Amino acid sequence: MARQDIINDIEATLGIVPGFMDGMGDMILEHTWSFLKDFLMVDTALSSKTKALIGIGAASTFRCDY
Repeated sequence: MARQDIINDIEATLGIVPGFMDGMGDMILEHTWSFLKDFLMVDTALSSKTKALIGIGAASTFRCDY
């Protein structure tokens, strides 16, 4: 998939492109986004909303710009 297509998909899904993703190389970005969509963005034993809230909580604990 072309980098711009991935960026467009990220923006369409999340509403923004997180800074850490924007700086990734093409191959890393493709694999990272694929992982996020396949694992984190679907409901499992935890809903995707719950996973996102856990991520925000962890990011705030480490004072990370989520």
